[in-house]
Amino acid sequence: MRMVKKWNAGCLFAVMVLLLFSAAALAAPSGNGAKTPAPVVDKAGIIAKDDVQRLSERIREVEAKHGVRIGICVQKSVKGSIGKAANQLLDESYSGGTNGGIVLLLAMDSRDWHISTDNAMRMRITDDEGIPYVGDQFLGQLKKKDYAGAFESYVNAVDTLLVYYEQQGKPYRPSDEFSFLALLLAVIASCIGGWLVRAGLISSMSNVTHAAEAGTYLERDSVNITENSDTFLFMNVTRTPKKKHKSGWNGSGRDSEHGGGGGKF
Repeated sequence: MRMVKKWNAGCLFAVMVLLLFSAAALAAPSGNGAKTPAPVVDKAGIIAKDDVQRLSERIREVEAKHGVRIGICVQKSVKGSIGKAANQLLDESYSGGTNGGIVLLLAMDSRDWHISTDNAMRMRITDDEGIPYVGDQFLGQLKKKDYAGAFESYVNAVDTLLVYYEQQGKPYRPSDEFSFLALLLAVIASCIGGWLVRAGLISSMSNVTHAAEAGTYLERDSVNITENSDTFLFMNVTRTPKKKHKSGWNGSGRDSEHGGGGGKF
């Protein structure tokens, strides 16, 4: 009886040890020990913790909706090319999405921003039309230092283009929004509106009536011209080169495995 009790106690101890090791294994990070990166990484301290949490929840919502990975990373400084740094960040921390990955990287000291995409996301958000669209949605807020608003606009723009791709079966292009029918209707409406305004103005001017003959508009003997001549004095022409304003947009960082682009803010 005593040996049975000792055996039961030993089994119970072994089970407890096994459960403890199992719990530790589940709590430990997977893979090579690196934790899954947060959707929003702010190493410059430019946004509040509440905004980070709100943005992270929004990003996870969009990721689950489209099967993608989305990241936002703010650095105090970036050594070398920000495009290459964004590509490396994408590969190391935000890859693995079924339908691709995209990351926005900011360097606060140089005021640079760059978006990097993998080839799967590149099919959905193109380099020459999709990325500029995304940039236009948040760049104004970024320049005004509304960082939380800018990041939210970035996520919403990515969501919009992914929805467009899923519904239309092709990436977004600005030319898709142009409609010849809408242009024709606008021209017709403008002509009708202009004619109505003109007719209304003429009808309200009681002192204006149509003359039967062109000569009626002349006031006889009101002008007496005795000499007709035209003397050219001089001409001074000054030419000033027009300043070329840089768009602040560039496609640095693109290669066979990465798309995207960026600029200054």
